Amino acid sequence: MIKTSRIAFYPEGSKQTLAESDKNRIEAHLSTMDGIVTASVNIKKLPNMLTVHFRPNQISLRSLVDEMKGLGFKDAYYVPDTGKADIRVTLSEEVAKYRNRFLMCLIIQLPIWILIWVIAYVKPEFVIKPLIGNVMPAYLLIIAILSTFI
Repeated sequence: MIKTSRIAFYPEGSKQTLAESDKNRIEAHLSTMDGIVTASVNIKKLPNMLTVHFRPNQISLRSLVDEMKGLGFKDAYYVPDTGKADIRVTLSEEVAKYRNRFLMCLIIQLPIWILIWVIAYVKPEFVIKPLIGNVMPAYLLIIAILSTFI
């Protein structure tokens, strides 16, 4: 998966646009890094904007910002996408994702808990009576099947 992000930066100690040679130096340096697919710098207006396409499993966004700071651009910072500029949107997406995971695990886990805590005490013969020949009780078979989903 390739992710696209933007990083805004200013030259050290000034609020001027960069020269073409600086633009080429940044793009050449970033393109040699692992995980960077493409890097392009826009020097037409302030702040200078770096648009980078990268693989998040190989390099993090924090590493990219730190790399820009290492190149001498101390005012480098991440510019969020317009749709997710509000932290409340990001937070609500994360909460929804983990809530859905929790509910799915709970739905799968409930039958296991019922088998372990209720059925074993209410109907003990279900726990020991073999289902398939004399090999495995139905109780263990059902728990094994349900546990594979988690």
